[in-house]
Amino acid sequence: MKIKLPDKVLDLLNYVIIFKPISLILVLIAVVGGYSTAAIVEQGSPIWWNFAFNFKTFINFMAPVLFSGGIFILNQNNHYKNSDLLNNFSPIENGEINLQITQKIAMISIIIALAGLLLVQELLLALFAAVIIGFRGYLYNFLNISRKETRLYWTIANLIFGVLLFGYGWRIGTSNFAQFFQYLLPYSAYMISILILIPLLEGDILYEKLNPEDEMIYYKNKKLLIWFSALLGLGGFLLALQANDPASAHALLLAIVLYLFLAINLNRLWILRTISYSSLFMVFFLGSEFPFLLIFSIICYFISKKYHRDKYEAEYPNFGTLRTENQKNKSEEDKDD
Repeated sequence: MKIKLPDKVLDLLNYVIIFKPISLILVLIAVVGGYSTAAIVEQGSPIWWNFAFNFKTFINFMAPVLFSGGIFILNQNNHYKNSDLLNNFSPIENGEINLQITQKIAMISIIIALAGLLLVQELLLALFAAVIIGFRGYLYNFLNISRKETRLYWTIANLIFGVLLFGYGWRIGTSNFAQFFQYLLPYSAYMISILILIPLLEGDILYEKLNPEDEMIYYKNKKLLIWFSALLGLGGFLLALQANDPASAHALLLAIVLYLFLAINLNRLWILRTISYSSLFMVFFLGSEFPFLLIFSIICYFISKKYHRDKYEAEYPNFGTLRTENQKNKSEEDKDD
């Protein structure tokens, strides 16, 4: 028997979900990836199962979570104001939470993040974080490029954001940037490959159970985009081997199997699986170095999963779940009604 969360609890969780916990996992992948590779440069070998944790460490890694979450909230506010690609599963975009409240929450989160960095780190790192916040906030909320129709700009903006976060993580670990680009390249290839695939999922498909026959539409350059994404996954693995980075190398090695199936099948189901499981592999191997990432990701996963299932009967995060025939018939009946 499944226990459904009470409505009051779901209403409280609205204020957690507006931070987009699953997106914050991707933010931390970039930050921890930078920190992990910087540790290889500093120590000459990878870190393994590092439970070292103190107030400074907490602030260093919670700061990008808070300021990224604040930017995500402002982005949802912007969508609601412009009626632009409204997400039916966002408490902000479906009108459940007052925009003035969410704007205050976003600004407080960003201020706390910067104040925390100023407290425990040098001014340069806080300024670096301010640059990241300004870049992401300006592009998303003033230029409004977060619409997935503007795929090229959306991909470039997210890639730059990811690179800046990687650089932030690197700067926490070391001030030596001599080998920065060597270690950045595998993560960049991984980020681009995922960013190419996400816009191809269109609509609310991230929240739905799929059928094996949910094929991609074979036209224009979509096949080439998918194959290019698969090649980037392979290229990222080779670059990770060359850089001798075990976390990204092992994660991308497993992801190559997904890219192979995707290149053969070319359907939405395998796009979703490639995005989801590739991210899971990266979390797992980086989490084997820094378990706090693993713990944070597990908490975010179960909160998001339970919230969306109980509130919207939606599958999110979705790892490419298949619908049964009964579920398919029920869905068709609902559409007919």
